[in-house]
Amino acid sequence: MIFCFSGTGNSRHVALEISRYLNDKLISIPDEINNKDGLISYNMDDESYLGFVYPVHAWGPPKIVLDFIDRLEIKGSTPYVFSVSTCGEEEGKTTQILKNYLEKKSLNLSSAFTIVMPNNYILSYDIEPDEDINKLLVASEEKIKEICQIIENKETSIYALIPGSLSFPKSKIVNTFFKKYALDNKKFFADDKCNSCGLCEDICPVHSIKVNGKPTWQGDCTMCLACINRCPTQAIQYGKKTTSRGRYFHPDLK
Repeated sequence: MIFCFSGTGNSRHVALEISRYLNDKLISIPDEINNKDGLISYNMDDESYLGFVYPVHAWGPPKIVLDFIDRLEIKGSTPYVFSVSTCGEEEGKTTQILKNYLEKKSLNLSSAFTIVMPNNYILSYDIEPDEDINKLLVASEEKIKEICQIIENKETSIYALIPGSLSFPKSKIVNTFFKKYALDNKKFFADDKCNSCGLCEDICPVHSIKVNGKPTWQGDCTMCLACINRCPTQAIQYGKKTTSRGRYFHPDLK
């Protein structure tokens, strides 16, 4: 059983490839959270896989992933637990944070991996050139194959991570400020290119977008940036920062 959260498709692609390789079930974390109340329980055995695939948000796991683990209840035997984080450059202490949350649920992280994928955080920087994006996608396919083989064999204590420099302050301090102050959707708006297609409302994992003519943002936000990157007319902006920047989502989503 593989649980996935993805905004622009990088983590979704990785999770799909792993689920196909293992012939295992892929489950959307937002769907589970939105459709169930209270504890979210699953029966597993020692032959089962329990995987978490997700993007790195400001050197930490997305809040929605940690909220899901808080509500997670695994019954039966202990499965083989693994995680795969996707990032634009480095993960900091992301995996350690996830590991700590899992241990509160008496789940031991058997092995964990990080894969560098094309950047989607266009609130801070522009996307990479097409040539660099293609190189990253090709390299990621080889990495996914290696990870699949390790997981299939249930190898333990394999931590192929990319912490980067200053990993502790980034994940402890910057991530704390990100979760406290940056999960704010008030600066999102749709310009005159909006055709009211409704895609942004459909793909928002926390249902904070409503389209009535043009979209409006309200309530929670995960900063997954699915809305701004996947808008077919590039009508969605974030303040003045994004008008001249490109958009990125994984080719699987086309």
